[in-house]
Amino acid sequence: MDRFLFMISEKYLNHFVSICLILAISFAVYSNSLKNDFVNYDDSWLVLENKKIKAINFDNICRMFSEPTASDYLPLKELSYALDYHFWRLKPLGFHLTNVILFMINCLLVYLLTLKIFEDKALSFFSSLLFTLHPIHAEAVNWISARKDVLSGMFFFLSLLFYVLAFKITGIKKNLYFISSIISFIFALFSKPSVIILPFLLPLFDYCFLAEKKVFRIERTIIRILPFLVIAGLSTIITLSVASEKEVVKTYWGDSPYLTFLAMLGVVFDYIKLLLFPINLNVRYEVPFPPSFSDIRIIAGAILLIAFIVIFFKFRKNNKLVGFCLMWFLITLIPVSNLIPIAILKADRYLYLPSFAFTLGLSLIIFKLCNLEEISGTVLSENILSSFPLKKGDGVGFLSSFYKYLVFIIFFLISLSCFVLTFSRNTVWKDGLTLWLDTIKKSPEDCLVHNNLGTIYIDKGDHEKGLKHIKEALEINPYYWDAHFNLATIYSKKGKYEQALKELKTVLELNPNFFRAYINAGNIYRQIGATDKAIEAYKKAIEIDKKSGDPHYNLALLFSNNGLFDDAVKEYKEAIKLDPTLAKAYNNLGNIYFKKGLFKEAIEEYKIAVRQNPNLYEVYNNLGSALNEAGNSNEAIKYLKIAARLKKTEIIPHLNLGKIYMEKKMFKDAIEEFERVLDLKPDYYQSHISLGLIFLSLKNKEKAIEHFIKSLSLNPKDKTSEEFLKKINPAN
Repeated sequence: MDRFLFMISEKYLNHFVSICLILAISFAVYSNSLKNDFVNYDDSWLVLENKKIKAINFDNICRMFSEPTASDYLPLKELSYALDYHFWRLKPLGFHLTNVILFMINCLLVYLLTLKIFEDKALSFFSSLLFTLHPIHAEAVNWISARKDVLSGMFFFLSLLFYVLAFKITGIKKNLYFISSIISFIFALFSKPSVIILPFLLPLFDYCFLAEKKVFRIERTIIRILPFLVIAGLSTIITLSVASEKEVVKTYWGDSPYLTFLAMLGVVFDYIKLLLFPINLNVRYEVPFPPSFSDIRIIAGAILLIAFIVIFFKFRKNNKLVGFCLMWFLITLIPVSNLIPIAILKADRYLYLPSFAFTLGLSLIIFKLCNLEEISGTVLSENILSSFPLKKGDGVGFLSSFYKYLVFIIFFLISLSCFVLTFSRNTVWKDGLTLWLDTIKKSPEDCLVHNNLGTIYIDKGDHEKGLKHIKEALEINPYYWDAHFNLATIYSKKGKYEQALKELKTVLELNPNFFRAYINAGNIYRQIGATDKAIEAYKKAIEIDKKSGDPHYNLALLFSNNGLFDDAVKEYKEAIKLDPTLAKAYNNLGNIYFKKGLFKEAIEEYKIAVRQNPNLYEVYNNLGSALNEAGNSNEAIKYLKIAARLKKTEIIPHLNLGKIYMEKKMFKDAIEEFERVLDLKPDYYQSHISLGLIFLSLKNKEKAIEHFIKSLSLNPKDKTSEEFLKKINPAN
C-alpha cells in the first residue's frame, strides 16, 4: 500500500500542484477585473442592446447561427453572452467572471499542451506561468466584447491538444482524439474566424516533433490535415459572405497593399517590443500612416521578419524548438497582418495566440542562458532543472544548485513584474471613463477616443465636456457620422432642436441606413409637437430596419401621448413581438390598460416587464398601484417596497405606500412613509395634509393642526388644510 501511495505521489503530486498554481494565479491576476463595468466600446450593441442574447430558446439560437450581429460570424460568442444573461441578466460581474474562467481554462490548456509536446514539467510550468501573467492579455480578458479571443483560444488550444494526444496513443482512442480535435476546431471557428490558421500549425508540429521518430511524411501530413483544411475553407466562405452582406469588406489602408505592408512591418517590430516590454499598453494605437521605409521601426521589422525566416531554415534540423516558436509566432500573426484587410492595424488582443510562442521561447532562452539545457533536440528531458550538463568534480553540486536558483529568481522577478503590470492594467478597464481617459493620453488624435469619451460625459450629464470632445472628434474627422449623431444628442438635450435636426440630417447623408437617426429625429418632432413629421420619421426607421422594435415603441409613445390608445396598443404589441425583452413596452402597455380600468391585464403586463428587467423601479410602482386597485393591497405593498428600495430618491412609491397604509388604518407605517416623502422633498405640502388627516384619526389635534399650518405655509392656496383647520378650531 505504501509503495502504491508513493507511486501515486511521485507521478501526480507535482503535476497537480502545478495545475492548482496556474489556476490560482490566473484567477488572482484578474480578480480585480470582476469589479469592472461594461464599457462603451462595442459592449453596448454586442451585449447591452443585443436582443438575441436576452432569451435562450430554439428561435434565438437559430438566429445566432443565421443572423450575425457583427461583421464576423461568431455564434458561439453570442451563445456565451446568452448564458451569461440567463444567469446574471445585465450584471457586469457575471460577464467578467466568464471571461476570467475562460482565460483560466486557456492557461491550463497551455500548460497541458506544452507538457504533452515537450514532456518537461518545468518548462511547461514556467512558460504557461508567463503566458498567464503577461499584461498583453489584459485587453482580451477585461474587454467583454473581446470574449471571442479567450473563447476561441480555449477551443484552439483544445484542438491542438487533442491532435497531439492522437499521436501519443493507439487504438480507438486515437480516432476519438482526432475527431475531438476537428470538433474543437469547428467550435473555435464559430468563436473567431481568425483561428483558421490552425491547419497550418499542424504540419509545423508534425515536422518539428515527429521527424525525429522517422515518421514524418509530407503526404501523411496532408491527409491528416485535409479535414481541417476543408473546414477552414468553408469557414472562409461564410466569413467573406457575412462581411459582404454587412457591407464591411475592407480596402487596404490608403488603398495601397504596399503601404499597408510597410505599416505592418513596423507593427511587427512594435509587437515584439510590447511582448518584451509590456508598458504603455493602449486600446487604440496610433500607427504612423502613410509609412516611410526610412522609419526605423519598419527597417527593424523587416530585419526581424527576415531573421526569423532565416533562423528557422538554418536551424530547422538541429534546433527545431527554436524553429517551432518562430514559425508559430509568424503563422498566428497572419490573420491580423492585413494581408486580407481588416479594420485595425495594431491591437493587444491580436497577440493572444502569438504570445504562446513568445512565452515558450523566452523560457527556453532563460534555461539556455543559465546553462540548464543543451537545446538541440525536439524533446527536453523529463525535468529540465536537473539536467544541467556539467563535468564531474568539486563544486558541481554547488553550481547546479546555483543555476537552479538563478532560474527561479529570474522567473520570479519576471512573473512579479507581469503580475503588477496586469493587475494595474485591469483598473484602466474599470469603466468607460477610466478607459478613455487613459487612452486619450496615448492617442490624442484618435476621433473614436474623443467621441466615446464625449458620450460618457453626455451620459453623466456633463454636456459641456461631452460637447468639447465630440467637436474635437469632428475636427479630426469631419465625416465621422457617429460623432455627428452624438452632437445631435447633446443639442437635443439642451433644447437646441433645430441644430440637432441639422446634425441628424448630416448623419443620414453619411450613413443613410442608420435607422436610429430617424428615431431621434422623430423624438425631436414629437417634443416640438410636429406629430406628422414624427410619424413619418418613425415609419422611415421601420422601413430601414424591420426587425427592430424600437421604432414601433417610439411610435406607440407618440400615439399614447396624443390619446390614440388603440393605435398605441397595436404598436406596443408589434414592438414586443419584434423584441420580447423590451420591458418599457410591457410597462407602457400596462399603463394604457390601467387607464382603461383593465387592472388584470395591466398586472399581467407589469409582471412580464419585471421579469424582463428587474431593475426598473417604475414598473414595481405601477404593479403595486394596479394590485391595490384590484383589491390585493398586501401584494401591492410588497412591490411598492421594492420600488422604494430600487430608487431611494423617488417619492412616488412612498406616497403610494402611505395611501395604502392609511386605507388599511396602519397609521404608524403611513406616518413613516409620508415623513420619508418630506425628507426627500421638504416642500411637498400634500404629505403634510395626509399627516394632518392621520393625526386627526388618532385624535391628536395638536399634531394635525401643526401639519395643516405647515401645508398652508408651503401653499397658501391649500383649501383642504384651511377647511380642516376651521373644523378643528371654528373660532379661528
